[in-house]
Amino acid sequence: MSLRPIPSRRPRAPAWLLLAALALPALAGLAGPAMAQTTPAAPGTPAVPPPFDPSRLVPQTGPAFRQAETLGRQIYVLDGAVALASDLLRRQGVDLRASGVGGWVTEPVADGILVRFVRRGSAGPEALYDVTVAATGAPPTLARRDGAPLTPDQTAQLAAEQLALGKIDQPCSKTYNPIAFRDPGTRNWRVYALAAPTGPGVFLIGGHYRFLVSPDGGRILSGGRLSPPSCLAGQATADGQRAVGFAVTEAQPTPTETQVFLSLLHQLPLIVMTPPEGTRWLVAGGSIWSMR
Repeated sequence: MSLRPIPSRRPRAPAWLLLAALALPALAGLAGPAMAQTTPAAPGTPAVPPPFDPSRLVPQTGPAFRQAETLGRQIYVLDGAVALASDLLRRQGVDLRASGVGGWVTEPVADGILVRFVRRGSAGPEALYDVTVAATGAPPTLARRDGAPLTPDQTAQLAAEQLALGKIDQPCSKTYNPIAFRDPGTRNWRVYALAAPTGPGVFLIGGHYRFLVSPDGGRILSGGRLSPPSCLAGQATADGQRAVGFAVTEAQPTPTETQVFLSLLHQLPLIVMTPPEGTRWLVAGGSIWSMR
């Protein structure tokens, strides 16, 4: 396997927001029984962000909405864990490119998320650094692995990520960050290739990819570029503030998991318009509402 150069990490969301997402019950299945036992109950009704009128919003609880919310939160937690892990390595003086790091894998552990940074060794991909991002809020911990072999599951995840990155045919950014996890209910991999910001204050709404990859990481089963089809982007104002809402017209009838992820990442409520009747949805804080 030929590893691609490690992407540059985007500015991460505040640690408190990441840790709050780590505690969501929707992620208990991702983190396994040990984490599920310590996960607090979620509020019954999601909080409506200002300045929206709660009387004009209806929380969505159908299966498609629950799946989009759950997957979006999973992407956010794993992407945030990689960002925190990368930050820790840089603070420790580790030059990821000079070290030969060409990718990473993530997996749930008893107390949070393990991020394993990988380089190409003489016998194939091998571990170089492990960073554990704790769900408790404790500082991430670093361990050097110096060529330890990957587990079969890690090898398959890395292969799936590399395969997906090679299928980006209409890039909106020079850098794409991969996030992968097992597809709920199957052994296939869900791989998201997330377009990194193209400049200071820029946040990309379009240009992201999703793939379903075989369990061994060797074959793409479906997927491609997600809506919107353009490289739709937003720009922070001169004082660093973002707009309250961002209208997006989608080809599918309901908001997607990447929109849930982007709303969490940028702390930005998204207004999504979908066909065929121009239905409006609010995506914010990991939840979806219909707008009256």
